[in-house]
Amino acid sequence: MAQDSKSYIPGLGSVHKIQTDEVEAAAIDAAAIATGAVGSAEIATDAVEAAEIAAGAVGTSEIATDGVDAAEIAAGAVGTSEIGANVIVTADIDVEHLQYVEVALSAANIIAMFTTPVTLIAAPGASKIIDVESITFKIARTATAFSSGGAVSIKHDGQNDVCATIASTVITGSSGTTYTKRIPVVLSDVASASIENLALKITNATGVFADGTGTAVVAIHYRILTL
Repeated sequence: MAQDSKSYIPGLGSVHKIQTDEVEAAAIDAAAIATGAVGSAEIATDAVEAAEIAAGAVGTSEIATDGVDAAEIAAGAVGTSEIGANVIVTADIDVEHLQYVEVALSAANIIAMFTTPVTLIAAPGASKIIDVESITFKIARTATAFSSGGAVSIKHDGQNDVCATIASTVITGSSGTTYTKRIPVVLSDVASASIENLALKITNATGVFADGTGTAVVAIHYRILTL
């Protein structure tokens, strides 16, 4: 047994301190420890290692907000297997990194987008621009075909097209599903008022489409830049 250790407590005199070798293995469990009785101040640095933590014992509810920063995470410790499916969404990614969005267009959207352009990406904020990397347009046409309309364009709200237009025949064609791919156009000497803090929208020229019951999806890879 370790050397006897005593403390003096007024009114009680000398009191023997309990040493670790006097406590039976597993004699003290979580139920025997009051809530909040053991905090970080009671745990020596590096006293608890990974082998002493039961699998699944520490989840997000046990970690204070901002309690773990990059300095506490070993290089290479977090890989794809440590990240749950769909845990990281666009909102969690630095806006200047490549982002992706899909916007569904109903038949009503397609018919009305001449007069009511559909927002694909919201205005990014003062002094910021939407920098488009690529656009994919998928349309599922039905036996009830669209008619009339005009060339489809994707542009900064009311300003310059960000890619070549999509022919109206892509909308008015016969029943079937097709894909159309576009890359960004070259912009030169564009006034800031024509690009900064403007939403990205889809519309069409000439007049409204009519009659059709098909649907579409616009998929966009883009960045938000602050220059």
